[in-house]
Amino acid sequence: MKIKTTNRLAIFLVAVCSAVSVGTILYSDYAHQHSVEALKLHHEATLAAAMLQSDELTNSVRAFAATGDNRYRTAFDNELYITRSQDHAVERLNQLGLSPAEMIFIANAKRESDALLKVEERIFAAGAQGKLREAVTIAFGAEYYAYKSRILESVHAALDLMKERQGKTNAALAARAELMKRLALLASIFNVVVMLVVLL
Repeated sequence: MKIKTTNRLAIFLVAVCSAVSVGTILYSDYAHQHSVEALKLHHEATLAAAMLQSDELTNSVRAFAATGDNRYRTAFDNELYITRSQDHAVERLNQLGLSPAEMIFIANAKRESDALLKVEERIFAAGAQGKLREAVTIAFGAEYYAYKSRILESVHAALDLMKERQGKTNAALAARAELMKRLALLASIFNVVVMLVVLL
């Protein structure tokens, strides 16, 4: 009777340890997939945030100020009203689940970008009247640079927070993976011990 009870206990312990081992393997696979997905989302968010500091509109308005060529006005309007890269970038960032602090900086960047449009309209108005020197002065002036600087500062602040959050996520996943690895090792050792006890 004692031998049967011991054998049953040994089988039970081996089964438990085996289940733990399988569980750690499954969790490790989950953690890996979660890490890959988090990296993909972080990369996508970084690209979307970078769109807010794009110089596409700036290049068009400055080229118009320097030349008065309406093709640059057309390129500006196409980006602003048809392509709408910045609007789509903000929409995507909202969908990607950024933290409230990150979204505050993104909102600040978009607000400054929208405010800069008023300055850019003044540039186009001056150029349309043939006042190219005035247009160039505004396009390369302190007010324009101040807006661009605030946009860049807000985007960089958001990117820094996103990078910090991603680092914490990676660290947490790595810590859990290490814990699972140790549990799997302990379960394997315990399995060997139980088997030796039964055989001896």
